Amino acid sequence: MVSGKFSGLLLASILLFSFLGAGYSAGFAQLENVRVGEVRAGETFVVSFQVHNTLNDRLRYVVVKAPAGTNFSPVGGDTWSSGGEVERNSVVSGSLTFRADENIVAGVYPIPFSITSESKTLSGASFSGNVVNSLQTLSTTENVNVRVVGEPELFLTLKSSQPAFVEAGKEALLNFEISNGGNDYARAVVVSVGEPDGSDLGSSSREIYLGDLAPNGKGIFSLSIIPENRVDILSVSIPLSARHSDGIEKWIQIVPLEMTAELEARSKEGLVAFAGRNEERLDFVVRNSGRDSAKNIRISLITEFPITPSGRSATIDLLAPGEERTVSFTVDVDPKAAERNYPVQLGVSFEENRERKTSVLEAEFLVKKTASRAPYFIGIGGAAILAILVFRKLKGNKEGEKK
Repeated sequence: MVSGKFSGLLLASILLFSFLGAGYSAGFAQLENVRVGEVRAGETFVVSFQVHNTLNDRLRYVVVKAPAGTNFSPVGGDTWSSGGEVERNSVVSGSLTFRADENIVAGVYPIPFSITSESKTLSGASFSGNVVNSLQTLSTTENVNVRVVGEPELFLTLKSSQPAFVEAGKEALLNFEISNGGNDYARAVVVSVGEPDGSDLGSSSREIYLGDLAPNGKGIFSLSIIPENRVDILSVSIPLSARHSDGIEKWIQIVPLEMTAELEARSKEGLVAFAGRNEERLDFVVRNSGRDSAKNIRISLITEFPITPSGRSATIDLLAPGEERTVSFTVDVDPKAAERNYPVQLGVSFEENRERKTSVLEAEFLVKKTASRAPYFIGIGGAAILAILVFRKLKGNKEGEKK
């Protein structure tokens, strides 16, 4: 059985050991004069430091370790060692090299540095008359904060338009996206829209506020444009810029215009059809007001009262942009037609870029009542009778002279 005196000494030694060990673990050494160079995404950097032995005792060695994390990976090893004893209140210097992740965002990130060592403790404790020298493993952790610097990088993309194809002379709504592909915030982003070449912006705003764009963040805005309806304009150039806290980005957005044929029709000047007549000729002018050629054009007359066509279709081989041709149809006009303008439709099909397209063109024609032919015949009959009477009178006069 252990004596009471020895039990008390052993308990005191254990308590002392526990007390000292707890104190050592909490702060037996600390990092000082930590220096970190400028850190950017994907780059290698060095963390230099000093280890200060804050114990009132020597340390057999000091080991500093920084395991790989999601943001930083050690280069050439993750451990630094003093390689020997560190006297009390003394300082040793070391460094570790890291590589920042390619996709890290600008900001401040901690690297947990673990520090371990051994120190002689409870020197002189007696057990069964023998002196015991105990060694305790000490450990602590300190975070080294690394500031990652960077910059925003904005990209402009035309996402869509309504309608899907932008045509000259027609309004289109363009939807844009600005994305931040950099590793820092673009703050207070304002989009400025310059005067487009070959287009009118209409009621679209010239200044559009998007706010802050985080890395990988996106901002959406729309513009309404009406391209000029000219054959020589193939695209619209829109100058755009984005101001933000780190500077300004500028772009020229090119919007190609769809090259399409667009046919229209009108009645030929002075076109008149007379009620009650057959085989009347209706002439219409077909024009290509678009920006592409129309080929193999087939035109059919779509009719209602008061005409009945006797020849329904016409063809045109080619209509270039701005070109026009006259097409004719023969119709019978109902005698009950009133004198007024009547609408008529022309059904059209044509080839454009090897694609067959169809449309319906609107036109009109004027119907007049047929002039009465009775006076005409009366005039002819009267003239004939008058001629006979004159002839007889002249013949009678000649016969009288002979007598």
